[in-house]
Amino acid sequence: MPATKPAGLPLLLKHAPSGANVKVDKLPHGGSLQARMLSKQGIQSYWRYSHGEHTHRKPIGVYDPAAPPKQLEPTARGFSVAGARERCRELVPEHQKHRDDGGLRESKNIERECMTKAREEQHAAKAAAVERAKHSLGALLDEYIKL
Repeated sequence: MPATKPAGLPLLLKHAPSGANVKVDKLPHGGSLQARMLSKQGIQSYWRYSHGEHTHRKPIGVYDPAAPPKQLEPTARGFSVAGARERCRELVPEHQKHRDDGGLRESKNIERECMTKAREEQHAAKAAAVERAKHSLGALLDEYIKL
């Protein structure tokens, strides 16, 4: 980290304008890790990446100052800086896979459409099962007994 920036994420944000996104680290796999002070004194981390001419920020999670500095897994309260870097690294292959389709943002839209389609198919299958149950031998006998 350059000598002009104070060490530590809270100190880095302390000297930044309110609500500003601060670049924490440039990532070797693409993009950068950024942080922003939230209104409730929490620190939200983002992966900033570009696709075409546009830049996007993907929320990673809240910074946990009590987390061990080198812990890669999130704690119940949030991520360490190393954990946020690791989460960014995990998002890169998905972004690269859908580079021609629109990147990470479009991959989430595709995923959402697939889930919606699967839900609709599930509802249609349930409706078909209910309809088949109405036309079974058991249903016919039940109707016969009611008469």
